[in-house]
Amino acid sequence: FVAVRGGENSAVNVTGNYLGGRPASSTAAIVLENSVDATVTQNTISSFGGDAIRLVNGALRVSVAQNDIANVGVGVHLLAMSGQETSWIEQVYIEYNQVRDVMQAAVLMDHAPGEQAGGIADLCICANTITQEAGRLVDDASLIDLRLGATGDLPYGRIVVRETTLTLQGRTAGNAVYALRVRGALDQVDAVSYTHLTLPTSDLVKTSVAADSLKKTTR
Repeated sequence: FVAVRGGENSAVNVTGNYLGGRPASSTAAIVLENSVDATVTQNTISSFGGDAIRLVNGALRVSVAQNDIANVGVGVHLLAMSGQETSWIEQVYIEYNQVRDVMQAAVLMDHAPGEQAGGIADLCICANTITQEAGRLVDDASLIDLRLGATGDLPYGRIVVRETTLTLQGRTAGNAVYALRVRGALDQVDAVSYTHLTLPTSDLVKTSVAADSLKKTTR
């Protein structure tokens, strides 16, 4: 696996790798911490029980693009481990990735329990293709799962989910699967725009974005 940790890490380029793991392990394939001007592109990642790609704490001008991800716990995980006074995600682009058969989420954003979240200035989850065998998902799973923690006085900025195709195959264990789920501190969100999504045609699939402040422009 690839891990770049510590203080600010600038101009890290992780590209063109094949990373194969063990599904029973919780290991992450690629971990970047406090990244600035980083790219994670054209990697093939398979069979990790943990995250395929994890961005921890700060992420400024980061591109996660054109990766082929399959049979992992989480495809791309944005994880805040400690409270920050400034935006911890700014100009982060998750786009043109192929993600297949995750256990928890294709894209997950969350925070360590008990931590005050840092804000998000600009996040784009765009033009990804997500194909999922329903039986592999854990209960209450969301293919795109944005868990917004409280940020104190710092509001969330622009979050865009656009031009992404989600395909669900097979049957679930009976629980609903969320295609896109935004939850948590919705009162602090400026706007979440989700447009031009291709969603599975199933009664078991839900799109859950519920707040008066959100920009709802699905088509």
